[in-house]
Amino acid sequence: MARIVFTLAEWRSVAQELHSPRYSAAPAGLHERLHALVRQAPHDWHEQSFALELDDSSIEAVWDAHSALTRCNPYSRQHEAGIAEASRIIHGHQNERKNPSTHEREIP
Repeated sequence: MARIVFTLAEWRSVAQELHSPRYSAAPAGLHERLHALVRQAPHDWHEQSFALELDDSSIEAVWDAHSALTRCNPYSRQHEAGIAEASRIIHGHQNERKNPSTHEREIP
């Protein structure tokens, strides 16, 4: 299982795309999960981000539909997010070394 984060507007578009004739065999339960998300979210929260945990086949279908809509590499957003998180961790560790807390002490 992996987590995908899109805005509500993007999830709505993906759900509509997956109902098109191009996607005749979406993974079991995916349509229902997307329908539940769109139905339960406040309708005016178009730019609010929502995350879904999906299995591998559902993730592939969602990325395919999303890339068809946006005409971009489906993995670029996730890749960029991973790089940003790694960078944050590295910078955090570097700052800890520059400014050790008073509770830390060097061991000779």
